[in-house]
Amino acid sequence: LRLWDLASGDSTKIVTGSPVWSIAFSPILVRSGQGSSPQGNGQILASGHHDGSIGIWDVTTQTRVQCLKTGSDGRSPQGHARAVRSVAFSPDGRWLASGGDDQTIRLWNWQTGQVDWALKGHSSWISNVAFSPVRGASPEASGYTLASASEDQSVRLWDSQSHQALRVLRGHNSGVWSVALHPQGDYLVSGGQDRQVRLWPLGEPATPRTFSGHDGWVLAVAVSPDGQWIASGGEDRTVRLWDSATGACCATWADHGHEVWALAFYSQGAVPGAVQGAVPGAVPGATPSDRLASGSLDGTIRLWHLSSHASCGLLTGHTSGVWTVAISPDGRRLASGSQDQTVRLWDLETQTCLQTLPCEGSWVRGLAFSPDGRFLSSGGSNGYVMLWDLKLGHRTVIGTHPSLVLAVAFSPDGQWLASCGGDTTIKLWNLRTRHCHQTLCGHDKWVRYVTFSADGDRLISCSQDETIQVWRKLLTPDGFIYCHDQTLRVPRPYEGMAIAGVTGLTEAQKTALISLGASDIHSTLQPSPGLPVDA
Repeated sequence: LRLWDLASGDSTKIVTGSPVWSIAFSPILVRSGQGSSPQGNGQILASGHHDGSIGIWDVTTQTRVQCLKTGSDGRSPQGHARAVRSVAFSPDGRWLASGGDDQTIRLWNWQTGQVDWALKGHSSWISNVAFSPVRGASPEASGYTLASASEDQSVRLWDSQSHQALRVLRGHNSGVWSVALHPQGDYLVSGGQDRQVRLWPLGEPATPRTFSGHDGWVLAVAVSPDGQWIASGGEDRTVRLWDSATGACCATWADHGHEVWALAFYSQGAVPGAVQGAVPGAVPGATPSDRLASGSLDGTIRLWHLSSHASCGLLTGHTSGVWTVAISPDGRRLASGSQDQTVRLWDLETQTCLQTLPCEGSWVRGLAFSPDGRFLSSGGSNGYVMLWDLKLGHRTVIGTHPSLVLAVAFSPDGQWLASCGGDTTIKLWNLRTRHCHQTLCGHDKWVRYVTFSADGDRLISCSQDETIQVWRKLLTPDGFIYCHDQTLRVPRPYEGMAIAGVTGLTEAQKTALISLGASDIHSTLQPSPGLPVDA
């Protein structure tokens, strides 16, 4: 363990006696009218070790003041039985959380050396623990929310005060290609490579509802502005219409000759639109949509009547596949982006092409109208994020990604633009300054889609890494940033199955099982005695 002076660059070595896996400083607390204490001024350091012990160090004297560990009989419920991979102090400095290879999280009163509680629930080693910065960060929590991440591919949320397990966050068992939010933020809908459409309640711990029916990957989803309908399109060349309340499939349209990549609800009247599944600007009580538009790699956009389930229009003109469609806020125009390197604007009443916007050298993968309908943003295979002034006819490059751009979305107030793509990031652009305000990193594969909640307080992204990430807006002295709030993931069929040392399996079979959640990592874990918990 080394302590470094950031001003001089000098370091001091502290001999710990066991390999160090994790470290954490105590927080700096501001107490009006009170003197400082070691735990309140950041001068206490915790270290987690390979032998299962946790060292508590006074940084000023560089001495160990406490050792938290299992009793000499090896069965004391006090400490960890295996390596401690992560430690974290609570924001008030009173508690220390630890997690490790024995699959438990422990809450310590580090000053007395006693375990307050042992939390069980994970089925593999715990890689990280972290406290929320404030109490009540989760609606269900009375104390600080404690999050734990594990090799079992789940994140668990715990209430540090009641010691109750709040939520297990899991999502699709394969890549997630599209998400859409309910206009009032009650739930989000996702579709992915596992052929399922999933409905996730937000604000309460619940298992997602699954809508089955597609015979291939689900590539696009959309929620109607009134929240009554969910539409999905996919690799099987069909568009399906679902009742959000009952989950019943009310219609299946199979007129497209290729995959369906884009969906948008609209009405003959002026109602808020949807951008490839999002509903930016949608308001409670919006006029129900009675039409749906779908774009396909067959190069066409088809229009559907929701009540009669009949086709009510066919827009042709693109010379290659249509990747994305967007409806203007007044419900009168449709924009389509294509592999033919153009964006086309259509009059939905006359079903004629109003304008063709050239995007030389780039397939158009993402489109979004600004809330006032004046601007259109596009993103594509060349990595450029474009802004079109539809009134003046100007085109501006807002910024770039180092890889292709797959989706763009305007904030509800029209001042910000989000983009995502093949570089695994989401970028937030200030449309007034044309500068990148923030880059969000959390996915480890292509980010397929991004959308804002109707109030702008949340940003939702989905990725081929099999997760949906929820980002929450936090105010800062300089304005605001979006911080990671929640990960949604679904367990795979063989999640957690240990196949290390199993004989009789071919390499191909092992590879297939691992892709479905099995683990070939050798483990020497023994059951942790622990303390009784509510989980």
